[in-house]
Amino acid sequence: MRFEKIDTDMDLEHPILGGYSYRVPVTRYLKVIGDLLRDVRWKLVNQTVHRGYVYIRSRAEVSRILREVFKSMLLQKFSKLNQKDVPKDLPYLWEKVEELKKLLAEKAPKHLAVIPVRGEMPPCMKQILSKINAGEDVSHIENFTIASYMAQVG
Repeated sequence: MRFEKIDTDMDLEHPILGGYSYRVPVTRYLKVIGDLLRDVRWKLVNQTVHRGYVYIRSRAEVSRILREVFKSMLLQKFSKLNQKDVPKDLPYLWEKVEELKKLLAEKAPKHLAVIPVRGEMPPCMKQILSKINAGEDVSHIENFTIASYMAQVG
């Protein structure tokens, strides 16, 4: 993960970016923030984005993002670890790895989002479509919602 320190000259060219010290490409930001997305302030819509970069004000924010990167890397490594990977002269290490795996499993999300099967439609969309098919007037919001949904699902 590479954060770029911003030149003060750049701040002069783009006054709206004044006060930001770091930037990271948007694609990389989205890949690494992981669990931080549960907090609204980390969502991309709440970030300053300019020319493909997410701008970050403080070292504390960079530090928090890096903690998330390291956590993700550790989770990935632990999930792939087998007993044969642990040296025979360190049996206690395997016990610790197993404990960590159990802890991680407990913290894993218990409820996963349900993805509708192709052809199925959420109840709210069915309701809007039934109104349209019945010739009833639908609100602007309902029109926009059904149009957005149809554009997304094809």
